[in-house]
Amino acid sequence: MKIHSKLLINTVITFICLACVGSISLYYTNHVANMSLLISEEVIPILKINDLKAIASDRWLALVEHSGISDHEITPKLEAEIIKLDKQIKEHLVAIDNIYTLHTDKDEAVEHEQTLSIFKDNWQQFQQIAKKILTLSKDFAKEDALHLIGKDGKEAYKKAITNLDIMIKQHRDDTKTLRDNALQARWDAAIIIILSTFLIALIVLVFINRFSHKLLTPLLLVNSHLKLLARGKKVPENIEYKGNDEIAEIVLSYTNLKNSTEDTIKQAKAVASGDYNYTIELRSEEDRLGQALYEMTNVLRETTIKNGTQDWIKAGQAKLNELIRGEQDVIILTKNIISFLCEYVNSRVGLFYLLKEDEPQPYLQIVSSYAYTKDGERPNKYLLGEGLVGQVALNKKMLTFNQTVEECPAIIRSGLANAMPCNLLLLPCLYENSDSPYRPMQF
Repeated sequence: MKIHSKLLINTVITFICLACVGSISLYYTNHVANMSLLISEEVIPILKINDLKAIASDRWLALVEHSGISDHEITPKLEAEIIKLDKQIKEHLVAIDNIYTLHTDKDEAVEHEQTLSIFKDNWQQFQQIAKKILTLSKDFAKEDALHLIGKDGKEAYKKAITNLDIMIKQHRDDTKTLRDNALQARWDAAIIIILSTFLIALIVLVFINRFSHKLLTPLLLVNSHLKLLARGKKVPENIEYKGNDEIAEIVLSYTNLKNSTEDTIKQAKAVASGDYNYTIELRSEEDRLGQALYEMTNVLRETTIKNGTQDWIKAGQAKLNELIRGEQDVIILTKNIISFLCEYVNSRVGLFYLLKEDEPQPYLQIVSSYAYTKDGERPNKYLLGEGLVGQVALNKKMLTFNQTVEECPAIIRSGLANAMPCNLLLLPCLYENSDSPYRPMQF
C-alpha cells in the first residue's frame, strides 16, 4: 500500500473513530428502547394467563354447581355454559402459544412453553375427571359426583391453576429482570460513552505516532547503512520492514544492493583462493557486474581443470616411464604396468593380454592381471576379432564405455565378466608403431 493511501486511511480512521462514539450512543439508546418494548411484551402474556385463570375458575364453579343442584331448567344452561367456557379456554391456549412462538427471547419462550405444556396435561386430566362428574350428575348420582369433584377433581384443578400461577410468576420475574437491565443499561451507556471517547482519542494519537515512527525508522536505517556501504564497511544486519509501499521498495533495493555487494566479495575471495565452484546469482538479465564475475569464474575454472588434467597425465606418464625403464621380464613388466595403471586411474579390475602369433591362428592370452579372480566360465584367451578384446586388437583402436547402471547392456563377454561394467576401457598397445597388434590390454 502506498504512503498517500496510508495517510488517507489514517484520516478515514479518525472520522470512523468519531463516528463510533455517536454509534455507541445510538446503540445504547436503542438498547434501552428495545428493553422497554420487551417489558411491554411480557405484560401481554400475563394478561392472557390471568384471563385463562379466570375462565378456568368459572369452569370449575360451573362444574361444582352442576353437581350440586337438581333443577332441570338450570342444568342445561350450566352444560351450555361449560361448553362455552371450554371453547374459550382452547382459544386462550392458542393465543398464548402464538405469543410464545413470536417471543423475542427463544430461551425464555422454551421455559414458558414447557410450563404451558404441563398445564395442558394437568387440564386434560381435569377434563377427563370433569367428564365423569357430568355423567354422574346427569344420572342424578349427585352424591357420587360431589365426592369425585371434591377429591380427584379438586386436586387436578389445583395442579392446573398452580401451573398458571407459575407462568405468571415467570413472566413477572422476566419483567423485573428487564426493568433492572434497562436501568443498568442507562448507567452503562453513560460510562461507556465517556470511556470510549477517551480511549478513541488515545488510540488515534498512538496510531498516528506509530505510523510516523514506522515511516521514519526504516528510512533512517537505510541512510546509515548506505553510508557504511559507501565507505566500504561491513553492514551488520538486514533491515526488517513488512509492507508493499514505497518504503518497502527502498528497503528491498537496499537489501539487493547489500546482498549483491556481499556476493561479489565472496565470489572474489573464492576465486582468489582457487575455489571456482562458487557461482554468483545474477540479480537480473542486466546485472553486468554479476555476468562479468560469472564469465570470469567459468574461464578460470575451465583453465584450471584443463591444466590439472594435463598435469595429471604428465605425472602419470613420467611415473610409468620410470616404472618400465630397463630390461625386465615380460610377465613382470606387464604386471607392473597393469598394476600401476589400475591404481593410478582408480580401476578395480585390470587384465593385460599378449598376442600369441602361433599357428594356425594368432590369439590373445592373459599374462597379467590386477584384482582379477579366475573363473572357469570366462575364457583366458581370445582370437582376433572375438569378443570386445579381440575386436579392439584387430581394429587397433581404443574402446571406452561410460554408462550408468541402468544403461549397462546385459551379458556382454568382455574378459572381465559376463555382464558389462559401467566403466570400461580397452586399449591396444602397439610395439614401435607396428601394424600388427603386439600388446593389447584391458583394464
